[in-house]
Amino acid sequence: MGSDMDLLDREVTAIKILLSCMRSSGLTANKSGRMFFASSAGGVYAGSSNPPFTEETVPIPISDYGAQKLQIEELLINFEKNNNVEIRIGRIANIYGANQNIRKQQGIVTALVKSTILNTTVSMYVPLNTLRNYIFVSDAAFKIINFVRSSTNNHEVRNICSNENWSLGSLIRITKDVTKKRIHLAHAVNRQSLLQPLDLRMKSLSENKESSIREVSLPVGVSVVRERLLKTHQDGKLRVNHER
Repeated sequence: MGSDMDLLDREVTAIKILLSCMRSSGLTANKSGRMFFASSAGGVYAGSSNPPFTEETVPIPISDYGAQKLQIEELLINFEKNNNVEIRIGRIANIYGANQNIRKQQGIVTALVKSTILNTTVSMYVPLNTLRNYIFVSDAAFKIINFVRSSTNNHEVRNICSNENWSLGSLIRITKDVTKKRIHLAHAVNRQSLLQPLDLRMKSLSENKESSIREVSLPVGVSVVRERLLKTHQDGKLRVNHER
């Protein structure tokens, strides 16, 4: 969310080069296909009104990151209009899972569980009543695959999210219950705090009956993350991230 403009612009340039290569190769002229773009629900809906946000919500980003995601969405939609490629856009909520990169600063579920294993402090830059949507990685993958396979609408946009929304305080309590450990929190404010709205509840209006699944519940998902991180710790590969 706090990426600088130079990095964001380079990503847009990379997308433009990709699309240009697809055109010049003749791939889009001779074969039909579908392209999926992983957009960011938190980025594009950060300034939107009346949560929970659905596919009918007008996206209003408040960060350069969110604006960049909408820019790429528009690039892909325009590409679809003039080429034999169908575009599918997934605005994805907060994905978490057992194999999340433990060296990256995002990923609150992994950060909380990691802190209980290493007995470290987690820095919080938003209030505990902040509302978010957390979706387990396998659930997100299932919904994306079903979306790409079953969708029949041109440049369709779908929210890839869980059926439940949680406050940060609830997530912390669940993590305490699962790990049976106290969580040490340090509240702070930084530049990214201003880019984090209080309420980012999500909902999808577009999922069909075939795409409905029994989702991994948040307590079960936290438990899976814990088991993985414990194994990583036993292998001597879990370290304190001093940059956090």
